[in-house]
Amino acid sequence: MTISKHEAVAVLRILGMSRLGRAEQLRRAIGGLDGVFLADINYILDNVTISYDPDKLTLAQVKKKLDPKSPLRLS
Repeated sequence: MTISKHEAVAVLRILGMSRLGRAEQLRRAIGGLDGVFLADINYILDNVTISYDPDKLTLAQVKKKLDPKSPLRLS
């Protein structure tokens, strides 16, 4: 495993995380992407903080990973 010298952090507001199963769905979807170091979910603020390697992954790719049919939505 190669660790990049770069790390980007993004905070995305997500609607629909009121149930644990939906938040876990998001964690699996984003956390499973190559280049994601951390996907930290905050239920109170309805957001997810993502730490990722910008040399391997773009924020657009992270956002695209959210299934358009999913009850989870970017706000």
